[in-house]
Amino acid sequence: MWKLCCGPSPVVQQAHQASEPAPAAPAAAAATATTTATTATTAPQATAAPKVEQNAAQPMQEITPKPAEAPVPEPAVGASAVPEVILSPAKEEQPAPATVAEPAAVVAEPAVQENAEESPKPNPEPVAERVSGEPDSSSEPVPVESAKLEPVQQTIVESSATPASKKPVVFIIIHSMWGHVKTLAESISEGLVGQGCEVKLYRVAETLSDEVLAKMYAQKFEDVPLITTDELTKADGFLVGFGTRFGSCSAQMKAFWDSTGSVWQQGGLAGKYGGCFTSSASQHGGQETTIATFLSHFVHHGIIYVPLGYGHPGISGTEEVFGGGPWGAGTISASDGSRLVSDREKLTAKYQGENFGKLLKRAVA
Repeated sequence: MWKLCCGPSPVVQQAHQASEPAPAAPAAAAATATTTATTATTAPQATAAPKVEQNAAQPMQEITPKPAEAPVPEPAVGASAVPEVILSPAKEEQPAPATVAEPAAVVAEPAVQENAEESPKPNPEPVAERVSGEPDSSSEPVPVESAKLEPVQQTIVESSATPASKKPVVFIIIHSMWGHVKTLAESISEGLVGQGCEVKLYRVAETLSDEVLAKMYAQKFEDVPLITTDELTKADGFLVGFGTRFGSCSAQMKAFWDSTGSVWQQGGLAGKYGGCFTSSASQHGGQETTIATFLSHFVHHGIIYVPLGYGHPGISGTEEVFGGGPWGAGTISASDGSRLVSDREKLTAKYQGENFGKLLKRAVA
């Protein structure tokens, strides 16, 4: 009766509770399992949890670089996590250094520094300084560079020891009636020889008969050899002397040059040098026009005309009668040949030889 009305006693209830198992443990375990499963389903980073636990177990010095990485953001619904996995290692890769494409001299610099640490040595001089040949007291001379300079020095020595140039050959070709032109030729030859030229005096063939020459009191000058057209090509220059004939050269001189057609066809006299001198009976006998009209022979053969110019003081002045001018040396003989060549005219002729010889030496050197 007491049990029905009052229920079990406190002592009995405590004993009963102590003997029964605790029902809350299974329920808590089930709740924990449910929470874990829910978290594993919804959280995309569940696969990274073991990785964090493993890193946590490692020493601190190995885990230190890891916190610098930014956490991977949670992808949007429906997005794939594959792009994040591909981009993550790309951030760790570094671009190739720019020094890879530099010249070999830049790449070799670390090796020089390593050697400097082992045994300190002065830095080698730049390549540009070694090529220039400037001495460097801090480094030994390079035998290769000095060997390259030796052939250049030998070449300079050989060029300075070359034999002297040949003497210019000058032909003085004259036609002289009374010897005035021949006297001028001798003074011209003296000036040429003084300049180291080889001089040969020739005369052209006479076209007048002995009877006519006798009436003119002409001289023959047979001691002077006759010139032939074949001999002309052996000379480097010509100085041609003749008397005036109505403002032109003598018929004997013109006849000779008219016979040089075969040499002209071959161009045998082209590029050679030439000059003229003359004689007239009076001071205004046409010395300049005589030389000017003869220049057509030089022009057609390609001979370079060398005038006398006003380089000698004997060409200018009015204190005495004299021949010659800027076209060439000259003299005045009078109508009967009684006037002889003056000293002034001889000096002018000698100057023409000197001037012509200087030019010819430079031309044939």
